[in-house]
Amino acid sequence: MTAKQAERALAVIMAAAGVLLLLSLFGVLGAPWPHSSDSTETEMKMTGQAENGDLNQDQDVTPPPAETDEEIAALGLLPLADNDPDSLTPGGTALRSWPADSVVPQIRDVTRTSFVGRDFGPEALSGITVILDAAHGGADNGQGVFTALDDEPVYEKTITLKMAQMLGERLRSLGANVIYTRTGDTELSLFYRVAFAADYALLAYGEEAALAGYDIEPIRHLRPLMSDIMRINQSSADSGGRGLFGNIGTPPDLRIIYDIERQYGDILLISLQTGFSADESIRGAHAVYMSNSYIASVNNGYAAGQPADTLPPNYAGYNSEDRFRLAGLLQAHIVSQIPSLAPENEPVREEDMAVLRLSNLNSAVIELGMLSNPEDRAILTDDESLGTMANALTNAVYQYYCLP
Repeated sequence: MTAKQAERALAVIMAAAGVLLLLSLFGVLGAPWPHSSDSTETEMKMTGQAENGDLNQDQDVTPPPAETDEEIAALGLLPLADNDPDSLTPGGTALRSWPADSVVPQIRDVTRTSFVGRDFGPEALSGITVILDAAHGGADNGQGVFTALDDEPVYEKTITLKMAQMLGERLRSLGANVIYTRTGDTELSLFYRVAFAADYALLAYGEEAALAGYDIEPIRHLRPLMSDIMRINQSSADSGGRGLFGNIGTPPDLRIIYDIERQYGDILLISLQTGFSADESIRGAHAVYMSNSYIASVNNGYAAGQPADTLPPNYAGYNSEDRFRLAGLLQAHIVSQIPSLAPENEPVREEDMAVLRLSNLNSAVIELGMLSNPEDRAILTDDESLGTMANALTNAVYQYYCLP
């Protein structure tokens, strides 16, 4: 690529983004979900991931070869801003804070408002990627409840996977690219799930940075780090399966990943779960999100009693407003279609969940209902009701992007 071509490519990419963030109150669509139509699945080869979405330990995770000296001279190394935590102002008893400025170049800046005005139809979510994370799996059953009619318990892992499949089909019928953390009964660590999402963003950024004229050598080591986490697929501290995500605060390499993820407003991470309580009378669908201030508070709590200035700083570049909007819409649309799932309190709450805290994609956890409640459980084990719920969640994603 010549310097002139690189300059032109960068200009095109930058011109296609640049839309200011608009805030919006929750409103619920009144239009019913139309019948789904078939659509072509968008495929992307993921490091450490088999084509069917399940774990593949034998996948080649070798990073691509470095460019030749001539190519590096033509492209120029991707510049990184100061990323040394020792240069930061001490935080006292709290963790230090990284600057708000990104450590990596702004290659793109697609926000949710980039898609406002699209009609509800086969191309409504074109250009948007939704990563669906069906909670639990394999030996990790999640919550399980025995019923009077079945010899086997109703497991959370079964419900979340079925919902992911139903929701994915509907999102694809609107043109979305849908990626699953699992498509079968596979056990995945929480760290696998966030590494999986990070690897997708790293791959996309690397390709776009190269098109813009950069050599990505300074960040090339990050995808193999994600691959190691997925390959190990363990949560214990001594397994090595936590990788960069096993720290209190945000170490420099993880800051780079978060800064890359925040350039991708066209990617959502939605974790599908069910709720559970010892009080069987509690019912309803709930949504969970984590804001900048809440994540900082959680990390500072983990750091209590330790010398804070020796720990990695807090990251402050999460999009709190969009996270809250996504969580609220997911919950509100379920209740609009199945009013009996309206909870008595806290329909949307903040809670420490690793899948939200350790990713900087706009994300939310949706608890589809309380598995411990007999009425909710009847809904969660009924395919027609799950289909209605999947329609509602699809409408929520459409409204998140396409309506102001």
